[in-house]
Formats: sequence, structure tokens, C-alpha cells
Amino acid sequence: MVKMVLLALLLGMAQLQLATAQSQPQPNVCKRWSGQMAISTSATGGNSTSTLYYMGGEAMTSQDQTTGLWTNAMVAIDLTKDWPTGTPPITLVTKDTGDQANPPAVALGALWASTNSSKLYLYGGQFSDTPNFPPPQQSIWAYDIQSNNWAVVPTTGDTITRSAEGSTALVPGAGSGGDAMGFYFSGHEDDHTTYQWSNQIARIYLNSMVTFDLGSKVVKNITSYSSTASTSNSSTPEINPVYRADGTLTYVPGLGTNNKGILVAVGGATATQYVDNSVLDVFDIGANGWTKQSTLGDTIGSRVNHCAVRASAKVNGVLTHQIFIYGGQKLNQSDRDSAMYILSIPSYTWTFVGDSLPGQPTGRAGHQCALHGSQLIVVGGVVASSLICDQPGVYVYDVSQSAWQNSFKASSVYSTPEIIANITGGIGTGGSSSGSGSASGGDGSTDPDTSGAGRSPSTTNGGGGGEGKKSSKSNVGPIVGGVVGGLLLLALLAFLFVLSSRRRKQKELRDAAAGIRSPDSIAGVPYEKTNSTSSPHPWRMSEGSSQFQPMYGSDDVEEETRNMEAAFGSHLVPKRTLRVTNPETTDEMSRLNGDPDEPVESLRDSTSTPSH
Repeated sequence: MVKMVLLALLLGMAQLQLATAQSQPQPNVCKRWSGQMAISTSATGGNSTSTLYYMGGEAMTSQDQTTGLWTNAMVAIDLTKDWPTGTPPITLVTKDTGDQANPPAVALGALWASTNSSKLYLYGGQFSDTPNFPPPQQSIWAYDIQSNNWAVVPTTGDTITRSAEGSTALVPGAGSGGDAMGFYFSGHEDDHTTYQWSNQIARIYLNSMVTFDLGSKVVKNITSYSSTASTSNSSTPEINPVYRADGTLTYVPGLGTNNKGILVAVGGATATQYVDNSVLDVFDIGANGWTKQSTLGDTIGSRVNHCAVRASAKVNGVLTHQIFIYGGQKLNQSDRDSAMYILSIPSYTWTFVGDSLPGQPTGRAGHQCALHGSQLIVVGGVVASSLICDQPGVYVYDVSQSAWQNSFKASSVYSTPEIIANITGGIGTGGSSSGSGSASGGDGSTDPDTSGAGRSPSTTNGGGGGEGKKSSKSNVGPIVGGVVGGLLLLALLAFLFVLSSRRRKQKELRDAAAGIRSPDSIAGVPYEKTNSTSSPHPWRMSEGSSQFQPMYGSDDVEEETRNMEAAFGSHLVPKRTLRVTNPETTDEMSRLNGDPDEPVESLRDSTSTPSH
């Protein structure tokens, strides 16, 4: 009897261990997507550390796994050393606990890194639907990096519920005691996010902004917005921004009211509408209000579940900003791509870098991105079902070189991509950057200007003003030098002209004395250009005609383009007031809800009811 009991206990323990192993598909998985990611950086004491953390989300241990995808495990990658993308140093930081409430095993939430590199804060996200896991009451969790422990954070301020698929950003120095402030805009609530929400109640979408002060632990829920916001010299205040899920929110320093910075919202959708990115919603941090901002260039179009990061660099004394948008999918739910776009600020000009770049990974959505120097690190994402596994699922793109890399370079420095030098006015370097859950390098205002003379700034004022404009003081030297050089050149040309005229006059006098006349001077006998093949003149006779036709050199652009009308691209988008398009047919609605592989939970529910 005792042996049977022991055998049963051993069998039970073995089954428990197997279940635990299956619920801990880390750190090496077949596929992972929709997790939360942030970089924690510390430069104190001369011992700099920089670590990328990826928490939760969904993961598959095999290509045929369809249930038990949600996890609360967290992995990390050391960013202080170089490593090949084929074998990134992914380490397991905290294993899956098997308890989806402790810490929350969520996807599509927010992970924010504290300024002093001591903690990571987790907010929002949705719980498992296969199998279904009832969401617990809302709370913000903190991971103590030093003690390697998760715990609930006592907060004050507004009482909020949990939402998922919102657009998240982190603003350094905006919180108490010099800490950061987390922002979480819009998203949705349903029975997979909110405590005691009935599955008979349709999903709702939010237009509110949740803020979390990482220093004071104060939570605010902003539901009404200022009408005096101003984010550029061509922005228009708005009090009702487009609510959406699965978009991005990117912090850009030094702009907006009192130069407190702005948050640029890109992409996103609900079950019945999508965002047209030719006109953007931009949040003015200093005014607590939104603006509409028109854009120029290769507009990105509708897009969801992409990722976005920002880098800044001074060019000709002006701090310019670039937001890099990678991947995602369009609303037909089938086109996941590897497209790379750049939004240049303050001109708000879109640039399409490409979607067929050498070495690029397969198209994806629901991935996460972070920027370290010039290295854009991409982790995970939903890919085509034909791809058996996406291992190790870590990719590196050098934003300065506009090229995918086979290794990560820890000591890289950001410089403005050459492809947008005509927009920024030159190429500069900088150390300020930000992503969805982290920011580093300050606001970039104290970075040196390494652009030199650079290229002349673009005269196109897309939306927010020109970039890279030189001050009048910095132009004094070049202007004076140009004037002096021009005067010397004119003097030299005048001297050569006088000398040539004197020599020609002397020759004419000698020829006259010898009785020689030039052909041009013979009255009534015009000097004719011949069709001799040995003639040096660029003229030829057309076949079957006695008329001479000009035969211009291939470098004569003016003549080659004569009689051709100028053609202008259709991507120069004027300011618009409409940013949302509503599908009007049943076929469109079915496409919105048609792909079982895609990670956009908001697009699976055709019965969703928007909420303001």
C-alpha cells in the first residue's frame, strides 16, 4: 500500500513537472509575439549596464501548439557586448510561475523602465483566451532588478481598469524626483482584460490617456483634453483624438508647449475603422492636449501591430528627430511585411526606405522593437504559418546605414541616415532615443553638432517647419568667404578677357596688313555649318531632310527634358481633417475579421461597440 502511494506521488510530481515545463517555454521558443519590452540602462559608478527585457506575451514551443500560449516568464539580452543575431545571448530572468495572475501573464500591455535602472513596471494587457483565464483585479506590478522579484505596486490617484492593445510611451524626467512618466493611450476593454466583465458585453475602445508617475506612483486617467495644444507651427488643436488599438506612441523631446515634448501616435484600428496616417494625432505633454498634424512624403497608409522607435541628432544647429516604423500589417489581415519607414520631424515628412532590403526577416506583426545606438533590435512577431519556427527570433537593423545586420554592435552611435539627408539638411550624430517602454540619452539638447557644413536644408515645410536650418550667425563665415571668392573670380575673368581682346585685336591688325579676312567678315557670304563627319560642331542632318538638327550631348539636361511636363508624386499630402475611414461593405468587414493567425485581437470581434 505504501509503495502504491509513493508511486502515485512520484507520478503526480512527474506530471506536475511536465506541466510546469510546458508552461515555461523559455528562453528558446519556436515563436513568440505580443509581449512587453523595454531597455534598462544604468551609467552610474563608471559601470554601465544596458539590458533588454522581454516580458510575457504569447509563445509556442512547437508549430502545432494552439493552447497554453500565454506566459509570465521574462527573458533578457545583454546590450553591453557584441553578439551574432543567429545566437543572441537570451537568458531566462524569471521563469513561468504557472500562476497567470502572479505576475500577470499578459500580452499587448506596457513595460516601463525606471530612470535609475532599478525597476520595471508592468501595466495593462490581456489574459489568455485558450484556455480562458478570468482577469484578476487591476494592479500595476513592479519587477525589482536587484532582488529579482515581482510585486504589486501601491498606487494613489485615479482608479483605473486594465486595458490592452493601447499605445504606450515613456517620457524621461517627467515624473517625480527626476524619474520617468509612463503613458498609455486608448486600447480596449473586454472579458480578457477587465475583472468580472461579462462575455455577453461587447468590447469597447477607449479614448482616454492613462499616466503613471514612476517616482510618486500616482495614476491619472485623462478623459478630457486641452483645446490649446500646439505641437508645431502648422498643427491644429483637437479635443477628440481617434481612439484605436494596436498603434504606437513615440516620445519626441523638446517640442510642444514649454518644450516638454510630444507623443506621436501612428497607426492603429478598431473593428470598424482604421487610422489614415497622412494626418497624425500628436499629444502635447505640456498642455495635456492633442493636435492634428498633416504630413508629407511617402505616407505609410493604414497599419497595425507595427513597432516604432525614435532617435535624434543635431544638424546645422537644429535638433532633428526621426521615428522609425517597422513591419506590421494592413487591415486585410494577410499582408504582414518588413517595410521600413522614417518619419522626419519637425517637417513631418515620411520616407519609405524599402520592404525588400537584403537580409531582412520575413514579414511580421505583433513584434517588439528597441533602439540602442544605431541598432534597432526586433524581437518576435507573428509570421506566416508556412514558417515552421522563427528561431531565435531576434533581428538587428542599423538605422544609420539603412541595412539589416548579422550581428549586434554594442558601441554603435546613431547618425542621421543618408537617405533623409536632403530632408534634415545634412547628417548629424546623437545619443537621445526612445521606444515604447524606455528612453535614453536625455533630450539631445546638449549633444554636440557634428554635421559640419552639411547639406543645404530642404526648403519644403511639410507640416512643422524646416529641419536643419542654420542660424544667421553661423552663416557669416561662409557668406563672407563666398563673396570674397566671387570678387576674386570676377577680377580674374576680367583680366583674362582684356588680355584675350588685346591679342585678338593685334592678330586682326596683322591679318589686315597681310590681306587676310575671316569668313564671317565677307559681306553677303554667310558662314555655313557643314555636315562633314569630321566637323567638330554638334550638328547633324536628319534623314530625308535638308534641315540641320541639334545633336546635344547626353549631359545636356535642359535639352533632353525640353517639352516634357514636370511630373509630381501623389504623396505630397495636404493637411486633412479626416483620419478615419469606415468600411462600408460586408466583404470589407469579413476581411477585417478573417485571418485566424493575426495577433490583433481587436479585429476579431465584429460586434465591438466603440466608446468615447
